[in-house]
Amino acid sequence: MKLNILGNCKQLNYYGLHPKFNPIKFVSTAYFSKCNVHKNGKDYRLAKNVQPTLHDFMKYEKRKHLDVVTHGSNTPYTSHSDLHANNRKVYFDVHGCQMNVSDTEIVWSILKSAGFEKTEVLNDADIVLIMTCAIREGAENKIWNKLVNNFKSLKQKSSRQPNKTPLKIGVLGCMAERLKHTLLEKEQIVDVVAGPDSYRDLPRLLALTYNDQTAINVLLSLDETYADVMPVRLNEGSKSAFVSIMRGCDNMCSYCIVPFTRGRERSRPVQSIVNEVQHLVDLGVKEVTLLGQNVNSYQDLSTQSYALNGQKN
Repeated sequence: MKLNILGNCKQLNYYGLHPKFNPIKFVSTAYFSKCNVHKNGKDYRLAKNVQPTLHDFMKYEKRKHLDVVTHGSNTPYTSHSDLHANNRKVYFDVHGCQMNVSDTEIVWSILKSAGFEKTEVLNDADIVLIMTCAIREGAENKIWNKLVNNFKSLKQKSSRQPNKTPLKIGVLGCMAERLKHTLLEKEQIVDVVAGPDSYRDLPRLLALTYNDQTAINVLLSLDETYADVMPVRLNEGSKSAFVSIMRGCDNMCSYCIVPFTRGRERSRPVQSIVNEVQHLVDLGVKEVTLLGQNVNSYQDLSTQSYALNGQKN
């Protein structure tokens, strides 16, 4: 087997307010968009003027506890039956880096367990999930153009068909984390917004859309690695595969957006990585690439020692 390790992922742009630096962190993650937002031409880069600085990042590092305020009344109720997809078909539109491919396989594993089906035909889909990138302005503009010029008309067409459920559109990943509620408000196209650490919540978020509501979860986690989720491969015939070993970045490069879209560094336990690689070997994979925003910082804090070449380390 050939093993590759991708180095640091340095991303450009520095936009958006990270939820960790807000004075209050809300647990309630549902959001209902009822307002009409003025559309200013085709300028979709609505970056906030207030942005976290290095001082904010260092101040947060020293905080031992976060003040958490819960608002249970703002969290819509969903029954257990609502969370089951009833064979609704999902179409994945993946943009960006290899990490997004890996994340999409994690999302597909979660949705498949909830009863969703995957389709390669866009017109057959009940749900379109777009895995997004925020590395450059052009990457986001490409996704906005696709939303406005392709998915919007497709959604309107499906709503006019009498026996078809209206198409639901979800935006996932870095762009979702950066723009947050703006994605729900502009053009009124997107139904679900989910950040990189909220993929487990997708069955609930999608269930909210069944009643023509919109939902969002962009809370970043200090410990989410999806270590217990066995990804389901998108390309089963390929002899190469990606395995995510860590998430996030603690560096504060002035030109990089990663800490604000991917959160703090967290590493997967070694054994979970070994188990996933062994699963891929059993499927016939010959080449595995280890992924992470900053793989050089990998450390398994859950294991004091492990065997390597027959020796204890």
